Amino acid sequence: MLVLKKLKSDQDECEKKLQQTTQLLEDLHYISYDGT
Repeated sequence: MLVLKKLKSDQDECEKKLQQTTQLLEDLHYISYDGT
């Protein structure tokens, strides 16, 4: 069941990237808010 393990870690990796991207977008959003 090595494949399942790999899929799981890939999924975790995707979720981490998604969270980082969301965080980045929120930061940019707040920065642009402050700028106006």
